[in-house]
Amino acid sequence: MIMSNAKQAKVWLIPASDPQSTRNIARSMESEIDAAIRLSMQAQGLNFRFAWGAKQGHGKKNRSQFSRMEIGDLCLFYTADQRSADEPRTAYRWMAKILGKADDLALADRIWPPNPTEPESFPLIYFLTEPVRIHLPAEQLSALLDPEGVKYREGQRGFTTLAPENAEYVNQRFGSVAGLMQALLDYAQEDPPAGDYPELYQPLSPTMDATPTESVQFSTTLLVTVTSKEPNMKKKAIYSPSRRSRQAKETGDKAELLVYRLLQEGKIKNVTASDVQHVAQEKRGWDIEYTNPDGETVCVEVKGSATDRFYNFELTQNELEQLHQHKDRYHFYLVANCLSPHPVIQIIDDMAERLARQSAQVTALTYRLELLA
Repeated sequence: MIMSNAKQAKVWLIPASDPQSTRNIARSMESEIDAAIRLSMQAQGLNFRFAWGAKQGHGKKNRSQFSRMEIGDLCLFYTADQRSADEPRTAYRWMAKILGKADDLALADRIWPPNPTEPESFPLIYFLTEPVRIHLPAEQLSALLDPEGVKYREGQRGFTTLAPENAEYVNQRFGSVAGLMQALLDYAQEDPPAGDYPELYQPLSPTMDATPTESVQFSTTLLVTVTSKEPNMKKKAIYSPSRRSRQAKETGDKAELLVYRLLQEGKIKNVTASDVQHVAQEKRGWDIEYTNPDGETVCVEVKGSATDRFYNFELTQNELEQLHQHKDRYHFYLVANCLSPHPVIQIIDDMAERLARQSAQVTALTYRLELLA
């Protein structure tokens, strides 16, 4: 067994790039190692519940990469199998941290038994924290890791770590790999186990209510415009699954608090607001409301993200109905970089008009089904 303490955590991009790996990875990410195998592992001092492995590969490349893996490194796992009709094929679907590793062919063949049609083994084993389910299309990960949003757009053929310039970019942008993990929670489908990810349950930056409103910047381009090469084709929305993690909700709550304070303090250019109220708990279909100089009530729906842009955002049925009802008095405030000391806000006050002229579109993602008496 090989174990060491990492001085500087790295980010690894790990594809399941063939049918055998694709079948094994879902089982390995979503199920613990078999109990009987774990019992025999304990005799070797291997007290781990989750694992993934690499093949020997051609030459020494895989073994060289394996030797660079360290405890605390972050692994993002990629597959190219389409799980539902409307999602992209190429996406990162789990994240986990490395706890240890072992070069052990016999153990690998017990965890991932080879068969006559797929005889290759995965002897370069790395043990993991409980993987967190995410859904992050490769092009959206590229926007997080590369200043130009170009590198890593197509996924990887073999497991690799970030290039030095991209690792430096991640550290400058997010402060650390833990900061990147916090941003990835925008794409999480569940809450990370606190025991495995304690850094995600600690503040990485000043709390939003301590963020000076003077540090807020405004933009008109946070929400990415989707274009189509075919002028007569309907623009295709970028897939975005429902976010279920508690951290994603906390990011949204921080965004709401910031916008509420900005409106109360009169810090938003060309907006004069009185009687500012936070009404999110009342389920009206918007988060904040205020009275404008004409005595009209303006509805404000806030969307927050730990990342620096929005490819799209989700609406409830109630929010959509209220948008259609209130039209130009229903405004969206998109708050990016929520967890940084310098959040950025885009205000969209004409979304109803954009929908009417088809320069925006709404896509139904989920429906509720219930039995009636």
